[in-house]
Amino acid sequence: MANTIRIKRRAASGNAGAPTTLENAELAFNEADETLYIGVGTGGENGSATSVAAIGGPGSFLPTTTTRVKNTILAGPTTGSDATPDFRALVADDIPDISATYLALVGGTVSGNVVISGDFQVDGTTTTVNSTTVQIDDKNLELGTVADPDDSGADGGGITLKGTSDKTIQWLDATDAWTFSDHIDLADGKSFYIDGTNVLSGSALGGGVTTSSLTSVGTVDTGTWQGTAVADAYVASSATWNAKQNALTFGIADTNTVRIDDADADDDDYAKFTSSGIEGRSASEVKTDLSLGNVENTAVSTWVGTTNITTLGTIGAGAWQGTEISVAHGGTGVTTITGLIKGDGTNAFAAATAGVDYMAADGSIEGGSF
Repeated sequence: MANTIRIKRRAASGNAGAPTTLENAELAFNEADETLYIGVGTGGENGSATSVAAIGGPGSFLPTTTTRVKNTILAGPTTGSDATPDFRALVADDIPDISATYLALVGGTVSGNVVISGDFQVDGTTTTVNSTTVQIDDKNLELGTVADPDDSGADGGGITLKGTSDKTIQWLDATDAWTFSDHIDLADGKSFYIDGTNVLSGSALGGGVTTSSLTSVGTVDTGTWQGTAVADAYVASSATWNAKQNALTFGIADTNTVRIDDADADDDDYAKFTSSGIEGRSASEVKTDLSLGNVENTAVSTWVGTTNITTLGTIGAGAWQGTEISVAHGGTGVTTITGLIKGDGTNAFAAATAGVDYMAADGSIEGGSF
């Protein structure tokens, strides 16, 4: 038949609780409180256990299937002496003070370092950082990142450094510009640039500055004055100059002084008066000025003439050696003629015939008959 191992037990009609003594590792079960006990340790003669401990059963452990009242905990009494724990309502003293270890939801102070591996968002109205150095890996800081940013909302935004008075860098909508409340001191060798062009350094205006509203300058050591004439009142030696000669008045009016008014006047140029003086004109420019654009550069002594001339003035002297001049234009219509000539007022002149057009040397005059 099968072997059966039995342990010590107390009947359900007996008292609850642990046996008074047990041997080391000896088991005992109390049916009164349904608890399993074991002897722990060797404390004496014949191997008696030093203590008896409950190791199982509902009398010593809580079953997970039993329904409990809400908002209750298994704990000792709230006041008085220590006693066996029981389920009761939670009281304030049951909650340990963890404020030194954990941060309350309502806020508090963290004395150690805080490392946040994810994003960090602050939805309050003021963020205060009481540190001596702020380090940010991101190279771009964005201000005014509201849902719908515009210039009106950006007005007055910027950076304020607290001091005896606020030191500010602010963007103003009215001027559409960044405004600094204090000086800007650039390091040696640095300059101000506008659109990539140097406009001002510590010792000179940049080459990009071509106009200015300066009303005062220091000593000008080099350079060429190309502005309006300097009035005598601003020339220290003007009295000396004026004592040597009368003041000059330029222009082409009577008694005025005429000056060259032409940046490219050159040797062998012809002079032409302008409203301000004289300018140099080349031969080709003179021809254009005189509307002689069709006249070739030919010496008169070798010029053979042109058919383009249709009108002349009065020729007072000279020999006509051209084609014959027609009777209609006051000529004879012939190049040569011998003897007496005759004409009919229309056709070219012709030689007169003796005895026909005039009386021959040996001719006679007939008296006729009657």
